[in-house]
Amino acid sequence: TQSVKRGSPRWWLRAGNDSASFLQHVTFGMTIKPKRHLIDIVSTALASLAATGVDGVLYAGLLHWTVNWGAYRIGLTAALAAFLGGMTHFILCRTWVFQRYDKPLKSALAAYMLMSAGAALVHGLLTYALALHVAVSSAWLVSKVVVFLMWTYPMSRFVVFGQIREELS
Repeated sequence: TQSVKRGSPRWWLRAGNDSASFLQHVTFGMTIKPKRHLIDIVSTALASLAATGVDGVLYAGLLHWTVNWGAYRIGLTAALAAFLGGMTHFILCRTWVFQRYDKPLKSALAAYMLMSAGAALVHGLLTYALALHVAVSSAWLVSKVVVFLMWTYPMSRFVVFGQIREELS
């Protein structure tokens, strides 16, 4: 007989449990709501798409307007446009995507400002770094997708508008 590591999926199933209870075990009892999660991702993506439209128009305009600033303008204008696009995203998320949460406006706005500033900084740096190797527009787009998936969506859902403890109930 082969040794099975305690706590592994195989160990859990051999102990007479089913796969659904294992999933609850590894998520610390959090109820997984795939439909709600999918709706939130799609809605947040649509809000982000609208905000990215604002961001993109501002980025293109600022990039054209700051042509004499040299290479540094790429990251700086990306960060500024992302921050202003972020305000569009906050309004859409607060009034549409995450309206079921009742986090106080000042608290949500303060958390969002920190999240948006972090996203803008990372987006600006990542766009600049990628632009050294690919076209500026490609660098901007790749950076937007990475920042959305790894930072903006999780922070919006679990910190800015909702609270992680609500998800763990």
